[in-house]
Amino acid sequence: GASNAELMLASALTERYALKSAQRVIDRVLARGPGMAAFEPAYRRAVDIAIARGDFDASATHLAAFHRDKLPEDSVNELVYLQGRAAYERGALPEATQKLGKISKKSRFYVNAQYLLGAIAAKSRQYKEAEARFCAIAGAGAGKDNSYSFFIDGRFFPVRDLAHLGLGRVAHETGRASDAFYYYFQVPSDSDRLAEAMFEAAWATYEGGDHEAAIDSLDQLEARFPRSPHAAEASVLRGYVHLSRCEFAEAER
Repeated sequence: GASNAELMLASALTERYALKSAQRVIDRVLARGPGMAAFEPAYRRAVDIAIARGDFDASATHLAAFHRDKLPEDSVNELVYLQGRAAYERGALPEATQKLGKISKKSRFYVNAQYLLGAIAAKSRQYKEAEARFCAIAGAGAGKDNSYSFFIDGRFFPVRDLAHLGLGRVAHETGRASDAFYYYFQVPSDSDRLAEAMFEAAWATYEGGDHEAAIDSLDQLEARFPRSPHAAEASVLRGYVHLSRCEFAEAER
């Protein structure tokens, strides 16, 4: 009916980045209440719009006004994630931890919440907890019945790449260069994070004293991503590696 048509209109407006107009359409659907079949999809779309706009606090406050005491479980997860993300973005880490810890495995944002909890733990130098959070994502695989223990959709794989980076950074920070190298190279070859992983692997192995591995990572980075944002820093790092090996002409070049 009308609600489904409005959802389609909101989707089209969002794709064209007409986010304020999309929000007004979604608000009309939400105002009709959770009894409508379109309510939960509309709530999810409202959160998508909030994330696209980046105004997490204002959007969370706005959404909380819609039938807060009668929200279905999925919508509660959506709201709590948005509130947790808002707290994380403004640096209120205890509040973010409290909110993100409530996200259930049925939520599409469960993996995102686990990653942010890992990032918070790493910032607080709670490295074992950070590693456990990241491992829960990076080590996730389909079981014997081809099912996962939590909700999986297309957003899982980019977050898994971030989890591998997070594991590499924790290993690097705790002086485990070989572990860091392993984690960084778990980022798949088609990932948008691959250049970042190669550069950070080079830093980790250089600081761990494995200059051959550092040079190999830098060679791969230069060959595959010669114009990456890391190109200038990679050139400086290559110089450091040559200096450490007393290869002064190469370092100067």
